[in-house]
Amino acid sequence: MSKGHLLQNHAGRWTLRASPTAASIASAALLFGAAGCGGGGESPAAAFVESPTTEAAPDTTRYREARDRALAWLVARQHHEAGDDRGAWGVDAPMVGFTALALTAIAKGDAVDRYPEAVQGGVDYLLRHRRPNGAIYNVEMGNANYMTSCAIMALVALDRADLGDAIRQAATAVASGQVMDPTDLRNYGGFGYEPAAGETREHPVDLGNTAFALDALHAAEEAGYFSPDRERMRAAESFLTRLQNRSESNPLSPEVRGYGDDGGFMYRVGESKAAETTDEQGRRVLPSYGSMTYEGLLSFLYAGVDKDDARVLGALGWIRDHYTTDENPGLSDRHNRDLGQQGLYYYLHAFSKAHLAYGHGAVVTPDGVSHDWAAEMGDALLALQQPDGYWKNDHSPRWMEGDTTYATSLALLALQNSVTGLERRGARR
Repeated sequence: MSKGHLLQNHAGRWTLRASPTAASIASAALLFGAAGCGGGGESPAAAFVESPTTEAAPDTTRYREARDRALAWLVARQHHEAGDDRGAWGVDAPMVGFTALALTAIAKGDAVDRYPEAVQGGVDYLLRHRRPNGAIYNVEMGNANYMTSCAIMALVALDRADLGDAIRQAATAVASGQVMDPTDLRNYGGFGYEPAAGETREHPVDLGNTAFALDALHAAEEAGYFSPDRERMRAAESFLTRLQNRSESNPLSPEVRGYGDDGGFMYRVGESKAAETTDEQGRRVLPSYGSMTYEGLLSFLYAGVDKDDARVLGALGWIRDHYTTDENPGLSDRHNRDLGQQGLYYYLHAFSKAHLAYGHGAVVTPDGVSHDWAAEMGDALLALQQPDGYWKNDHSPRWMEGDTTYATSLALLALQNSVTGLERRGARR
């Protein structure tokens, strides 16, 4: 079976050219994942070290003060009017997703006891939107997978026994939404905005939704409410492999996935949110970019892929080479640097989660500089915080970051991860 000719299009449906067994189809990407890193030189993992070169003890006081000011601002923006929006968060569009992120920020910011009424109001709002199958979302808005995944993470973070059934049922609903048709290599193993049963070819699965689903299922598993199905995790691993710009392991034809080969990730099969480019031979390249590469790395880890796996090392290499807390790398170009501000707070949240999960304290970039990711990201967030305590993406409101409650919730979660990273490092001293 030729790696360069795995897919062809039949009336909008991507399938294998050959007709091997379902088992061989399901494992196709995984077989290539066993390949080496390619080339010589030091492993990218060597750039991810336990501690920065500085000997100063980490001080999180400024970050905690900024966090507490933001939490007070956020709680004051909760909807209290009578009606369906009571207890919700969201400026222009109150919804389950924004409400869940705000609750998670409160819980992880150690503020549940400080704002009990706001927390209960948010929980009540989420539970009012439970569906018969356990999913939690605004029916009129759709986005069932994304919203239910956010809700799971919020309910788990609150650590309340009375929410266990809701978590368990929601996790089952999310897991059931994974595309498990092994002949459909465009979508197999991934998650989309809607459950698999409602998917159409116009709305294929993507890495963002897959990352949220795997994050939520991991949280539910850690809390004891969900047991992962290994077959489903292997399918997710296969999907992630097909989104990585890494020719040694991606089994799709380069005509489908593009000719990128830098170890980073795109949004979905055949699509990047970064502008398409061409290589020196004039061939189509779907560029990797920051938020999806960090989500790809984190999702590999949650799917059970070893840290020394060649695909993980490929993602680490991209992160090392594009390390920044100033923008969402890979999106900007020389004609418009503001493009790099798209999804900035989403990026910083993914950045912080992945660095925490991988378990290192610093990144040594190719210029030899050791970067304390937690401190540098914390400082970047403080520089962006408004005097009243909130965050807003003024440069690029794309992907809803013009909503101050959404941007503030993401920034708070990233800032708390900065505090956690610094405190973890301090505990090792």
